[in-house]
Amino acid sequence: HRDDKCAEIGSIVGDFTVVDLLEVDHSRKASFNEQAMKIQKQLWSDMENADFSGVAVMRELKRLKERDVLFPVVFTSTLGFKDETIRTSDKKFVLTYKISQTPQVLIDCQISEEKDGILINWDVRRDAFPNGLISSAFSEFTAILDRLVDNDSAWESVSAYKLSDNQ
Repeated sequence: HRDDKCAEIGSIVGDFTVVDLLEVDHSRKASFNEQAMKIQKQLWSDMENADFSGVAVMRELKRLKERDVLFPVVFTSTLGFKDETIRTSDKKFVLTYKISQTPQVLIDCQISEEKDGILINWDVRRDAFPNGLISSAFSEFTAILDRLVDNDSAWESVSAYKLSDNQ
């Protein structure tokens, strides 16, 4: 997130991370589309309280509980980034190494636009999951995204784990 108050903000390189906590309630069965719209509405509502950041919430919870607080999943997206030169340039940038390390996070999911699609990456806390679980979960995550792209009716599916009748 870059604050538009500074005219030169587009030419500044730096970490402009804004941490917001988002409650995701799966207690009611809903289609994928309904659930996504509910989560988006919750996100916009939560972002209206940006003066008390997710980091401040974590500190307050830690103070109240007197122990570390984990927030297991982080989602980072640059989808919709407005600089068209990055997505349409013929120059090839090859990602050779990257890692994000946040001790209270178990999975950090990053999504960004590429010229011919999207790049999805998960940074995962070592030894937090049984062998093979993350590989299986990532495969299912990308399969769900593929079904949503390929099949409009998948958006109306009630099960997040079964977005088509033949799965």
